[in-house]
Amino acid sequence: MQSEIKKPAIIIFDDLCLLCNKTVKFIIKHDKEKLFYFTGIQTPLAQELRRIHKLTEIENDTVIMCRDHNYYLKTHAFIEIFSSFGGAWKLISILKVVPSFISNGFYDLFAKRRHHLFGRSSTCLLPTQETQERFIDQISKLKELHCA
Repeated sequence: MQSEIKKPAIIIFDDLCLLCNKTVKFIIKHDKEKLFYFTGIQTPLAQELRRIHKLTEIENDTVIMCRDHNYYLKTHAFIEIFSSFGGAWKLISILKVVPSFISNGFYDLFAKRRHHLFGRSSTCLLPTQETQERFIDQISKLKELHCA
């Protein structure tokens, strides 16, 4: 049986959203292979990535994951992220059968209320010394991660 080759990815997230920040911390904790890198949605790097993939009209409440020149939005991004953890997390892949208009409809409803439910930060998520390498702000890193 051929082993699955896992490739690095960039996750663009709302770094002023407290729920989003907690989700990033959760991903870092469970990403044992250190495949995921992060950048805030307001950063020049995120803006360039959105321009490259023609995603400039996407709302700032949308999580975007880029891996190997492909991008995933909203629930599809989360399915890709969490299923990559392996083990029981792979079961989340079952959600791929849910039509996008349904899964993303729920995502949109929740995303619009996330600040009200969980709060909003006045400052960006500050990485710790241990996680600093996972937060990128250099456009040159996009090519290295096959996202440009």
